[in-house]
Amino acid sequence: MDELIHSLSLSGYGCFVGKTFFGCIMYADDLLLLSPSQHGLQAMLDICSVYADCHNLVFNPTKTTCSVVGRNRLSGKVSQCHLLMLHLVTVVIWCDL
Repeated sequence: MDELIHSLSLSGYGCFVGKTFFGCIMYADDLLLLSPSQHGLQAMLDICSVYADCHNLVFNPTKTTCSVVGRNRLSGKVSQCHLLMLHLVTVVIWCDL
């Protein structure tokens, strides 16, 4: 899995603080992807799909959700993410800060 984290980091997608990559957090068999854009998140999901295919791993799309957090509730620009060609449940959380 270190190789997956390295691939995600090198992709340029995900969250960075300075030059430090914080776009992927793993604990046991759980994986959290963080991205400032939905496009970036989908690119990271695609990288995970390719990695899983090459390493005979299974990501369970039925246990996976895509959460979008933001302030602009009028944007309406939330498209559905997918993993392994299956649509993910998308949860949209708007917060006024």
